[in-house]
Amino acid sequence: MAKFETVASFMSPIEAHIAKERLESEEIPSFVAHANHVWANWSYANALGGVKIKVLEKNADNAKKYWINILMANMSPISKKCLQI
Repeated sequence: MAKFETVASFMSPIEAHIAKERLESEEIPSFVAHANHVWANWSYANALGGVKIKVLEKNADNAKKYWINILMANMSPISKKCLQI
């Protein structure tokens, strides 16, 4: 049985679907979990830990590296220095 790992979490289903498509564009298969619950009742987002992007365990490292690169590209030099990256 395939094992999945959460690589990102969002409060908005729209953001989660955009993130999923970005991973797919990098040829990292993924899916969105809990989006329908949050669409039905947005207050469930906190209870569920957000709308999650899940990937196969074997692809998790590549997906996490991708998100780190995206975050680093958008982070200010001061923030990078604070994180000592």
